[in-house]
Amino acid sequence: MSGIDSSEIQRLLPHRYPFLLVDRIERCEPGHRIVGWKCVSRHECKSLGGQPGRQTMPDALVLEVMAQVAVILTFKTLDMSERSGQLFFFAGIDKTRFQRRPSIGDRMLVEARVERIMKSRGVGRFSTRATIDNQLVAQATMLAAVRAHSDDQDVPAVSGT
Repeated sequence: MSGIDSSEIQRLLPHRYPFLLVDRIERCEPGHRIVGWKCVSRHECKSLGGQPGRQTMPDALVLEVMAQVAVILTFKTLDMSERSGQLFFFAGIDKTRFQRRPSIGDRMLVEARVERIMKSRGVGRFSTRATIDNQLVAQATMLAAVRAHSDDQDVPAVSGT
């Protein structure tokens, strides 16, 4: 399968700016792998200790990009054209390694591969990897779960105390 443009990405993911972090899907092979891009902008970067004046993308956002790409692969693998009342939840992470931090202007390539999808349980496991210019940024094994959701379900409030 060829690439996926931003309008289709928005049909698949519930995220919107500034939380929609996947810019483009270059290649998708349902049931096997997906390759997407994130062009790192100043909106995702923060000044962190250790390197004054250099803004970098936090590790948590790198993981979020990897998770969003894996979810798109899940939709395509399960042949779901839209969310159709389904929500994907981040269920776990293992074997996580960080090698470098992306900075403003970097183009991060993100790849996810299906390790296992258990349709009956609505759970999938993916190996994910992010690189910049063929240099490893991060890698992780991620677990995701899909559950039915309707708009009339109550969402628990978050307490500020």
